[in-house]
Amino acid sequence: MLESLLYLLAALAALGFLIFVHELGHYYMARHVGIRVEAFGIGFGRPVYKWMHDGVEWRLNWIPFGGYVKMKGADDDESVDPYTVADGFFGKPPIDRIKVSLAGPLANLLLALAVFGVLWLMGGRDKSYAEFSNKVGWVDPKSELYQMGVRPGDQISAYGDHLFTNAKDHLYEPLVARGQLRVRGEHFDYLQGTHAPFDVSAPVYTNPRFGDKGLKTAGILEPASFLIYEPQKYEAGKVDELVHLMATYSPLTESGIRPNDRLIWANGELIFSQGQLSYLLNESRALVTVQRGGKTFLRRIPRTQFAELRLSPAVREEIVDWQHEAGLQGVKTAKLTLIPYNITHDGIVEETLTFIDPEHQKAAFPAVLYSSAEESLKVGDKIIAVNGIPVTTAHDILLQVQEPRVVMIVMRDGTEEIHNMLWTQANQDYFRDVKWNQLETVIDGVGVSNSPEMSGNFYRLKPVTPKVHSAFSTSPELQALYTNEVRTLQKHIDEMEDPERRSQAIESLKQAQGLLHLGPPYFVDRTVVFNPSPLALFNNVLDEIWRTLSALVSGTLSPKFIAGPVGLVQMIQENWSVGIKEGLFWLGAVSLNLGILNLLPIPVLDGGSICFSLFELVTRRQIKIKTLEKLVIPFAILLVVFFVYLTYNDVSRIVSRILGG
Repeated sequence: MLESLLYLLAALAALGFLIFVHELGHYYMARHVGIRVEAFGIGFGRPVYKWMHDGVEWRLNWIPFGGYVKMKGADDDESVDPYTVADGFFGKPPIDRIKVSLAGPLANLLLALAVFGVLWLMGGRDKSYAEFSNKVGWVDPKSELYQMGVRPGDQISAYGDHLFTNAKDHLYEPLVARGQLRVRGEHFDYLQGTHAPFDVSAPVYTNPRFGDKGLKTAGILEPASFLIYEPQKYEAGKVDELVHLMATYSPLTESGIRPNDRLIWANGELIFSQGQLSYLLNESRALVTVQRGGKTFLRRIPRTQFAELRLSPAVREEIVDWQHEAGLQGVKTAKLTLIPYNITHDGIVEETLTFIDPEHQKAAFPAVLYSSAEESLKVGDKIIAVNGIPVTTAHDILLQVQEPRVVMIVMRDGTEEIHNMLWTQANQDYFRDVKWNQLETVIDGVGVSNSPEMSGNFYRLKPVTPKVHSAFSTSPELQALYTNEVRTLQKHIDEMEDPERRSQAIESLKQAQGLLHLGPPYFVDRTVVFNPSPLALFNNVLDEIWRTLSALVSGTLSPKFIAGPVGLVQMIQENWSVGIKEGLFWLGAVSLNLGILNLLPIPVLDGGSICFSLFELVTRRQIKIKTLEKLVIPFAILLVVFFVYLTYNDVSRIVSRILGG
């Protein structure tokens, strides 16, 4: 609690410092052009201490954030024409007023560049590979983009006319799209060594992962990442007791996996993200090894319940016989898990079975396949293994499909430490050390007797049974901790006032309780060193600001996604807590934002003052002070209303996060 408070104070001080630097720019330029500065306030509110220096009254105010500069002629008696005050702001030529107005934003821009320079000298920031990945990590199976064939491992080159820069584009571009989003890239088949371009347009829709936050997606829900096994972070004392116990009872502990192993393949697919892995664990399919015409290959076939299939009396009797031979008498026949194929006693496919419900039929045999691994079996195919375990009879197959299992292959480099990558090489390095022929050797051996479990640095793990959250152990201690956690979450949900958010939270909790997984999120991403030159980083942030402003003006981006004062403080606070480098970056980024926003041609901002002075410079006509007031006051009111709106959204987001919404 104390640490969070300190970071909050640091964030407030940082924001106040940026405003102070802005005003300091105005101050020095005003003195330079001969404008009399009457007072410089450090902070706001009533002064707690004042002193005179070089003819200027310096005020230390009780709210120690920000500052202001009071120039002569800016708020004098109405009976005096400010244009007649020789050493006042309006008494100076338009070009001098432009210099003064420009100096504040310029100070923020220079500060941003300086901060980015310090970051560069410090060696840059450590980021996750996923933030720079141009590879797709996971695609929503319900999206049109999925229907068009975009899959994990494909590379995105552009959204619309905007070339892909980083993973933020997956969130930002759908937000500013008008209904349809053009997506360009390449399909990849890494094992075959082939790739082909694609150029499609897909509708944007509510992101299923952030439905209550109004975020949009075209279907790409996750960028690709490395999945490096790091169990050590779940040791006692590093995490809460429940997570530590779950890690202790994780099925992965018996698989043969080692620290720093990279998960690269599971159940017939190369693995590109946590989302994809979760899908494969929960898709209710079995990985079978099949023989056809002298060739052996892998297929992922549906697992379904006895009661869902349309079975003839003869097939029913045969399955009951297999049930007894498999030792499954304790399972009700209607609850048996089957594969939708009628097979002979020695595992040869005779026919494809049909489902009672046509919708279940479509789900089991979709028109659009995830990959070739989902292709249906044919008459005459012989199943020789299920989930990597050899089988010889139909009752062996029945026994093995009762539980979901996952077969995984890891890449083991044999070193104790994984070195960081440079961001410029991150995408090229994703598969740099992968020897595809060696990986294929291990894949081809899944379920084949006497096949090698390793080739080169690729290792096939023992098949693992994923579990739901509550089934990790029969330990009373673990069950009690889990039950208490669910009750706490349920209590938070019950306290939600919004019935829609409460309903969504209840549904999310049910889904989370029913998901199969391997324990805590053991797999972590690779670290990438991000250290562009100060100018490059400056241009990156500037480009994001420009794109955001353009989208706001065009109406494609809602203002509710823009952070206000509270949001800015929260971002700076969170990044200070990550580390000084992240804190410095956000200090520079916010400074750059303040500088650019103050240059907007809005009367109440410095940009508006510059426009008025330019008008006078070009037309040689002074704008009456009353006219200026009539222009400035309405915009000032609008600006206050806008900031209140942003603050409301900031607070709503924070409250929603606290309540687990």
